[in-house]
Amino acid sequence: MTLSVKDSGIGMTQEECQKNWERFYRTKASKAFAKGSGLGLSIEKELVEMHGGTIRVESEKVKGATFSMQIPLKRLL
Repeated sequence: MTLSVKDSGIGMTQEECQKNWERFYRTKASKAFAKGSGLGLSIEKELVEMHGGTIRVESEKVKGATFSMQIPLKRLL
């Protein structure tokens, strides 16, 4: 099963995409306009991997981001 979420936000650099999965990491832009601790994506990645899945992000500055997670159906049933 694949679930993708796409936004039309400010996007991220490749470096930001790679660091996104680190605990407490927040981009400079997100610190300016959004509350949070920087834990959400690291927790999501751990949960997806616990179910034998993968998660990735594709993004370009000014073009938004797409987060996709894949979990094997046999693990869900």
